[in-house]
Amino acid sequence: MKLFSIAFAIGLGACGAVPNAASDASTGDDNPDTDAGPCGAAGQTCCASDTCDVGLACTSADQVCRAAEVWVVGTTGDGNDLTGMAMVGHGDGTSFTLDMLGTGSPTAISGTSASDVWAIVRGPDGNNGQTSFARHWNGVVWGAQINFPEGFIVTDLWGNAPNNYWAVDNGGTAMHFDGVGWSAPLTISAGIVLTGVWGSSASNVWAVGQGTVAHWDGTGSWAATTRTDFHVYGSRIATGRESSMIVGGAAEGSAEVPGVLRLTGSDFTVEKLGDGVDCATTTAVWSGPDDEWALTASSISLNNCDAHPTVMHHVDGVWTGTGKLPNASRVFSMWGSSNRDLFVTGLDATGAAAVFHYDGTTWKTPYTTSGVKFLFSAWGTGQPQ
Repeated sequence: MKLFSIAFAIGLGACGAVPNAASDASTGDDNPDTDAGPCGAAGQTCCASDTCDVGLACTSADQVCRAAEVWVVGTTGDGNDLTGMAMVGHGDGTSFTLDMLGTGSPTAISGTSASDVWAIVRGPDGNNGQTSFARHWNGVVWGAQINFPEGFIVTDLWGNAPNNYWAVDNGGTAMHFDGVGWSAPLTISAGIVLTGVWGSSASNVWAVGQGTVAHWDGTGSWAATTRTDFHVYGSRIATGRESSMIVGGAAEGSAEVPGVLRLTGSDFTVEKLGDGVDCATTTAVWSGPDDEWALTASSISLNNCDAHPTVMHHVDGVWTGTGKLPNASRVFSMWGSSNRDLFVTGLDATGAAAVFHYDGTTWKTPYTTSGVKFLFSAWGTGQPQ
């Protein structure tokens, strides 16, 4: 059953060039070395159908190297309603097909290749409580359901190899997958809701949550520190560089000052993305080798509080607002293969589940659904490292 369909339309350019000159104006990137990157890199025009880098494909509609495969997870239920059916949409750059994962609501999806993808679902357990289960995609089929321990509700997932995945939960613990099975829960910070996890290697992994930043160095325990100058509200970690990451939330712990917490090497800095007029927090972030993107929004629409997501762009050390995300009423996550191939999951202006796409020039709403009420996390191949 088809979930969405789309045909991209971008002007053609010379081999190794960006699709068109308007991309420079929209991204703020006028670095000729970046724009004229190696032929076959993400966002670059294809020389031929087989010249894209590993993990990317040359789209036939516009001959641009984009994510070869993209996955999004959603539910037929009302978000927190665990009686709905968790679904996964799998895209090849032109259309998406829809598969069922099981009863519940999905919370995360991540992978290392087109034949190694994990999807996590929060569902009811046998004791009228709730827990999470995992399904694994091997490139052909989704494997059997793997249940996590009772009460372990996964909020985010990261991996850099088939034998190295970390999952964090809403109780301050984490579990590790070694290629054979998932470990017993390891305490990071008891009782803390963890919302993001990311690493650059098996011995350098970070987790974030409510006033907490924790680090795993591969020696057998997590080291957690408390921060009072930043509060994570649910945004995942994003990275486009091996030693740097950003996470969205609110600066100074206030829900009225959207911001990002940036890690560069071993140093953390807090960057504000607004003055608090919109009562917003940073709900989704994406980071690439040359620039970064963030979406800010309020969780309510009341008086001066604006729930319509604002697009923020970071280039040359400066965050700049580029306007509201067109036709969007709510956003949940952002992922991309380049700054000319970004995907955002959320709700459109009518409240329907949708995926928004940025092609380096404009935001469009190419994917809409029927039967799926919410689309949450997204992941695909070709992600910048």
